[in-house]
Amino acid sequence: MTSLFVTTRHRLWGLPMAIPRLETARLLLREWQEGDFDAYARLCATPEVMRYLGGHTFSVLEAWRHMAYLVGHWALRGSLNFSRFVGV
Repeated sequence: MTSLFVTTRHRLWGLPMAIPRLETARLLLREWQEGDFDAYARLCATPEVMRYLGGHTFSVLEAWRHMAYLVGHWALRGSLNFSRFVGV
């Protein structure tokens, strides 16, 4: 079963900003949380994963910078092009 939740606790220029949450039996797409970083840094340091996402691994600092980029893009633009990450 697929469900979609939208939270509006974030604000963009004083207006509520919806961050979608998509959940299926096998997948959860939600907003970033600080607790996600350790797992994200491990993924970014794995050559087998990163060969599909740019070709080189990230250091811990690069992984933090990239996660901040993704979070900031949502905060400033309210969206992010995920086609690079989902193989489209």
